[in-house]
Amino acid sequence: MTDDDSRNTKDIAQATLVWLETQQVEPAPKNYSVGFEHLSGSNPKISQLLTQTHKTGNALEKELQQLYQDHFSTLDDERMEEFRAGLQQILQQALAITQHSQADTKKFHATLERSRDALSSEPTNLNQVLQIISELVTETKRMDQSLVAMENELHQTSDEVSLLKAQFDHMRNEVFTDPLTNALNRRGMDNAMRRLTAKTGDESTLSLLMIDLDNFKPFNDMHGHLVGDQVLCFAAKMLRHVTRGSDIIARYGGDEFAVLLPNTSVAEAKTVADNILTAFQKNKIKRRSTGEVLGTLSASIGVAQLEDNESLEDLVERADKGLYASKRNGRNQVTHLSMEKDLRK
Repeated sequence: MTDDDSRNTKDIAQATLVWLETQQVEPAPKNYSVGFEHLSGSNPKISQLLTQTHKTGNALEKELQQLYQDHFSTLDDERMEEFRAGLQQILQQALAITQHSQADTKKFHATLERSRDALSSEPTNLNQVLQIISELVTETKRMDQSLVAMENELHQTSDEVSLLKAQFDHMRNEVFTDPLTNALNRRGMDNAMRRLTAKTGDESTLSLLMIDLDNFKPFNDMHGHLVGDQVLCFAAKMLRHVTRGSDIIARYGGDEFAVLLPNTSVAEAKTVADNILTAFQKNKIKRRSTGEVLGTLSASIGVAQLEDNESLEDLVERADKGLYASKRNGRNQVTHLSMEKDLRK
């Protein structure tokens, strides 16, 4: 990327923030992404739609959200490149500020040395002494102004970095989080598993629960998708209630959840799984609109502990086999398949 390209990216980024503020729209990542595409001219269709609309505020934000869904579902890599380019430009800007300050400091240091040398010769000419003092006052003021300017520029750079970090965190959240339950999605769980095992190595005991809600599809068909979504959110809430803060919960797909349990033996993991089934049975599901009691949840759960020299993929597969064994054996139960048992099948 050339310097001109970097400057252009930063200019468009700043213009996007100004445009969102003018249109009374929050600078959320999705809104920012659509606005950036519009102002950069890289997506003529988006630019045409936004040029023709006269909406502002909430109405425009809804349109931006829809445009994001229509055009940005596969642009994660491109957005990451934009963030990288923006951060690179900010770092270059910070480096330029410090280099400029170093030049000013060297100049001020040279002035001080000249003044010291002049005074060490014990000048008797009053005008000469006054000239030295005048130069010191001038250079001191200039240095003070330079330091104030540098401080202001560094504050601005810090604000830009903070904004970029917030936007990156939001984007990461979108990529790894299930929007319905606010648990991790499958991609987020896979990423968490890799990070966790890379951090702890082979010294930590790691267990996994794979959980499938029993008879969810007929329940969903009978009561409708809105109630079905409510049940999925309820299940995620129960999982959070039963597990620890260090445990990792994900909606693995459809009505299937996964719970990653660091520093947890298989016996302890089975206890957690039993507690999940108990929590499901003790808490009734109610229709929000009417308060009608729709019943309780049950689930089929597979438990597995990461063994020596076992891959994460094998761990998931083994826990998943335990889940299906629970379903075959009557549902609403917990099954643990050890590595040895799995190999014999």
